[in-house]
Amino acid sequence: MSRFYSIRAVAEETGLSPHTIRAWERRYNVLSPERTGTNRRVYDEGDVELLKLLHSAVKAGHSIGMIASLSTEELQRVAQSEVASPTGQDDPTRFLRDCCQSLLDLNAERLNSELGRASSVFGVDTFIRDLILPMMAFIDGEWSEGRLSIAQEHLASALVRTHLDRLRHSIQPPSNAPRAVVATPANQQHEIGALLAAIVAARADWNVTYLGPNLPASEIAQAAVRTKAKVVALSLVYPLSEAAVEAELVTLRALLGQGVHLLIGGRAARSYTEAIREIRAQICEDLDSLRESLLRLRQSSALRRQE
Repeated sequence: MSRFYSIRAVAEETGLSPHTIRAWERRYNVLSPERTGTNRRVYDEGDVELLKLLHSAVKAGHSIGMIASLSTEELQRVAQSEVASPTGQDDPTRFLRDCCQSLLDLNAERLNSELGRASSVFGVDTFIRDLILPMMAFIDGEWSEGRLSIAQEHLASALVRTHLDRLRHSIQPPSNAPRAVVATPANQQHEIGALLAAIVAARADWNVTYLGPNLPASEIAQAAVRTKAKVVALSLVYPLSEAAVEAELVTLRALLGQGVHLLIGGRAARSYTEAIREIRAQICEDLDSLRESLLRLRQSSALRRQE
């Protein structure tokens, strides 16, 4: 006779919170629990096993949105290693090589296909660290040497943006997560860094409002106030050391007050060191330091009291 579990029992068996279980049911249709006569959810042993596999894969770095539709057999293969690190034909180096060549060939269909497959095969960390970041570095290098056309650069940016945005939407932080706003300030048009920051924040259990690029300080501050954000994260890429950008940073801090943490990263951030210091913001050298800062703030006693 099959054993049935309440949602609380399933949470104890799988290590997932009841909130996460319900969210996966609602958003990804991973389960279809039966209902008792009093309309309470009950789960069978197959449901519990499936949730254990999904939880294991997510802990290995995979996005739930990318693996929710996999079969049990596929999930078992995905969850076998503690860290998702495919080999052979699924080597990130091969994907990087093929993506860069597709870009040089202006082969949009192939580039889109390779990015889509890589985002499904690899965990989030591997996808970003071993494919997206090296690919963007390749693009920067080719552009600075005059070997990349505007069309090629725009193609890469558009497709990378699409796949990162899809990945961002697949991440579901807890309902009681503190809120963060992510954007680039006025005169900062490049948004890939901001999208990556939004993904890092969501994976660090922050509820992210992503505003995109080139927003004036007044709009960023208004969004932070309306969403009751505890953090505003900005990406600065180009131009370097521009007075107008410095003025935007000063204005943003004045509008936010000192109760909101300002985290600033990106290739151009160091050129604004003096202004960043004056407004009591923090420079994040890379995505790892951003993650550490967000986790530290997330776990701080002050934020816990405010959630």
